[in-house]
Amino acid sequence: HMIKKNFHDLSRIPLEETIDGYTQPLCVHDWDSGLLQYYLNFDGFNLLQNSRISRLNIPVLIISGEHDKVLSTNDMKALSKALPNSKFHVLPDCGHIPQEEKPLETYSLIEKWLESLPAPSYDPGCNKSPTS
Repeated sequence: HMIKKNFHDLSRIPLEETIDGYTQPLCVHDWDSGLLQYYLNFDGFNLLQNSRISRLNIPVLIISGEHDKVLSTNDMKALSKALPNSKFHVLPDCGHIPQEEKPLETYSLIEKWLESLPAPSYDPGCNKSPTS
């Protein structure tokens, strides 16, 4: 099954349940036409060729599986370098779907990243109700 190629170690996931979760949307009428149109119009992974990407100065966390066969770790590392405010992590022994294959490690990385972000500052005049 195609979904199996997205994981490095199938023993880490409930395989039947996972396959069902990913294939159920394919039961929607005419889903294949939408997918065909997407692929016909897909221009490849050209984010790095867009000069505007370096101006995207928001915090970004990129987590890549060491054995990702869909988006290579090298491409994700290059994307991280192109984004001025990004953090990049590689999960060892992991494929394309780290949140399912290594959920605790993924959660830990996200939690640490969120905790590292500066607290938001609020405009005191922003809380006024529209009727006041």
